[in-house]
Amino acid sequence: MPPRHSFTLTDLAARLNVSVTTISNAFNRPDQLSAELREHILAQAKQLGFCGPNQTARSLRTGKTDVIGVILPEELTYYFEDAVATQFLSGVAQVLDENGYRMLLLPESSLSESGGREPAVDGVIVYGISHNPMLAEHFSQRGKRVVTVEVQMNDIPCVLIDDDISTYHLTRWALENTPRDFAPVIVSMRNGDWAQHHDGPPPDIAPLRRLAAMRRALSDAGFEPDDVPVVVNATMSRDGLDELLPEWLDNEQKRLFLCMSDTLALNALRLAERSGLSIPDDVRLVGFDGVSEGQGRSPQLTTVYQDNRYKGRIAAQMALGKETTNKAILRSFIIYGESCPAR
Repeated sequence: MPPRHSFTLTDLAARLNVSVTTISNAFNRPDQLSAELREHILAQAKQLGFCGPNQTARSLRTGKTDVIGVILPEELTYYFEDAVATQFLSGVAQVLDENGYRMLLLPESSLSESGGREPAVDGVIVYGISHNPMLAEHFSQRGKRVVTVEVQMNDIPCVLIDDDISTYHLTRWALENTPRDFAPVIVSMRNGDWAQHHDGPPPDIAPLRRLAAMRRALSDAGFEPDDVPVVVNATMSRDGLDELLPEWLDNEQKRLFLCMSDTLALNALRLAERSGLSIPDDVRLVGFDGVSEGQGRSPQLTTVYQDNRYKGRIAAQMALGKETTNKAILRSFIIYGESCPAR
């Protein structure tokens, strides 16, 4: 029989005397059928020229796409190179796989170049610090489920970590366990210098929460926070500090680098080692994230550990409507490594 391109799911179900759901499961949820029944359905479909359910027609009929978009502020390359980002996306993917959904990665640049065309998604996860803060509200106003991660915006559901608490305790511990002849330097991620370049109230974002926590800890330890320099890595690249940090690495002054991420701390550590400085005798460092690269090297990085994969799972569950909370605040803990040891 020649292929019938207009053959439908309902036609095949009637031909095989099974339900439409059974036919759909054969293509989309094979775990719901016996191997024999699925093979029989697929063989008959192939013989009749039926390639599977028409996803476009289904989406138009039901208004659902079974797709969750993840809006990314940086270019895609970054998310395949950064350990924190890849762990987060892995957690999102696990939950979507478990629920029969797909993930659509949406760099912000692609949205601005789309000419106003909306991506076909049921919901979106805004991961990190958006260059366009209105994106989350834009999708929310169009009835999409929206979840922000590491950023809190009005009443939009969000996933945060207790980074202000853990940053404070790690900074205070590092200061108390570092000799006073070490001068502290804050190494900040992008947007950590918001107040220097923007007017108005600052947004509730991770870099500013961590910066405020560091300054509280400095003040409580007897330092004048405004006198502590802040080195800002304006890019998200691993080597963004190569031109900024060398002036702070010399044998005349010992330094304690308070870094807002492990990526920053590891880069500073690499530059210090390249300069022939001893860690922790000449330079001490603390980071944030607990990535395996910092824990599998010597000296081991002193840092805050956060479960990025679990953070991705919670964000995905909220985007699917399977998590009822409007704000998830996840726990973190300190890893006491060799880059800033106890006295």
